[in-house]
Amino acid sequence: MPPQAQQPLFDARTDASTEATGSSQPAHGGVDGRAEPSKDLIPFGKFKGQSLAVLMANADYALWLLNAKAGWLRTSHPSMYSWLLAHFGAPENTPEHNLLQNRFLDSDFRLQLALRLDPALTTEPARNISVDCVQQGWQKWLPKRIARELSALEDGFLFESKAGTQPASQRAYLETTVRAKLERALDATRVAAKVRTTPAGVLWTPVIETTEPKFEVDGADVQFLVAGGLGIEVDEPLPQYGSTDGYAPTLASWGVRTAYRVEVKPFVGDDYPTILRAMVATQCNLLLVEAFQADGASWDQLRMVFASRGIAVVLLDDVLTTEVPISARELLVPPKDRDAMWAAAVAELDRQLQRRDSQLRRAL
Repeated sequence: MPPQAQQPLFDARTDASTEATGSSQPAHGGVDGRAEPSKDLIPFGKFKGQSLAVLMANADYALWLLNAKAGWLRTSHPSMYSWLLAHFGAPENTPEHNLLQNRFLDSDFRLQLALRLDPALTTEPARNISVDCVQQGWQKWLPKRIARELSALEDGFLFESKAGTQPASQRAYLETTVRAKLERALDATRVAAKVRTTPAGVLWTPVIETTEPKFEVDGADVQFLVAGGLGIEVDEPLPQYGSTDGYAPTLASWGVRTAYRVEVKPFVGDDYPTILRAMVATQCNLLLVEAFQADGASWDQLRMVFASRGIAVVLLDDVLTTEVPISARELLVPPKDRDAMWAAAVAELDRQLQRRDSQLRRAL
């Protein structure tokens, strides 16, 4: 869909004269006898005549006004300027703000921040792809897989010509055929992730990644993504033509994909409600603070207030002191316990064959 044509940020006919004269009187003010515009309406630009509330859904434009036109707004449209400050906070084009924002250029800093916000990232990957998890996934998959194979073989057009008509010969045929297929499936397990083979084994790296940051995106100071994932699958041909049931099942897996839209503040004080309103308007979900001091709230209370709107708050010092363990960067994928997996397959096959034998005896 082609992008819509951009409307001018300012209406040259109504705003250029005001900026040129430097007058504090709005261009449509009452100096020539016309009525003053409503203080609740936007007096210029592409949203001229609309309610100020429309800027809550156009935060990027509102923040541009605050940063690029603050002086002119303050003198020419003070009520609108006050409204913008109350809903989006004061502009922060300061060296301290820029230094804090530029820390996101460092991938190690982004990883430290991710681990500070979610410490489980250091332990969950290894726990979820452990030998026990793979074994549990294998045992969960086996009953349905074996039942499908037995059913397909018995319903086959040439079943009796291959297996004979006697229950014992049929049972032996089913057992031999399904065991061979299960052995192939066991040997077909694979790791689905970014891995490489090393003398020590299969190495998963990187375990957790952060994307390159984007700056000043729709009102957010920084935007980036934390991602990672691995799955251990059974990579085998489809059991029957046209079927996808049970194909390439995942025996064990782990994954993360979290998008962060970040507001950075060198200092936060009792103005935090204003910051909260601005972050809600711009749909930011993370506040990075270098220093905090307020008379009306403790640090824990501040975090609880922001958490009520789904926003995490973290101190810069806490991020910088967060250790990044090697397990967050690379992880050896444990080899499967082939003997245990095969024993489980044989036991499940025998259980289903015994049930088949019982059903045949009852049918006689």
